[in-house]
Amino acid sequence: MEEVIKQLVTTMQQQQQQQMEQFAQILGQFTTAVKPGEPAQNKSVTVPRFDSYNRDKESWTQYLQRLNQHFTVYNVSDSEQKRACLLSWIGSECYELLTKLYGSEDITTMSFDNLAGKLSTHFTFMQL
Repeated sequence: MEEVIKQLVTTMQQQQQQQMEQFAQILGQFTTAVKPGEPAQNKSVTVPRFDSYNRDKESWTQYLQRLNQHFTVYNVSDSEQKRACLLSWIGSECYELLTKLYGSEDITTMSFDNLAGKLSTHFTFMQL
């Protein structure tokens, strides 16, 4: 009986060691994938979702500042990727506003700076 308990304890310790090694490996991959200020080495790094814009909770300027910080933290510097993130995250109300502001122009071909600037101008005008 004592031998069985020793074997069980040994097995459990080995399994725990393996799990710790796997966790350390996963953690190491995560920390090397996300380093602020360095360009992304792997374009397939997933950027966590960002809140939709809600004018009842914050100004457009604050939202844009937070969004740009999110891009900095997750090394998003490519203009096309920024545009895609903006358009998928701003929410349906703000997306519809952009389509109205641009009329017949395709907003999915606009630059991030152009889109953000158009919304900044609109919301600044609305505050006057």
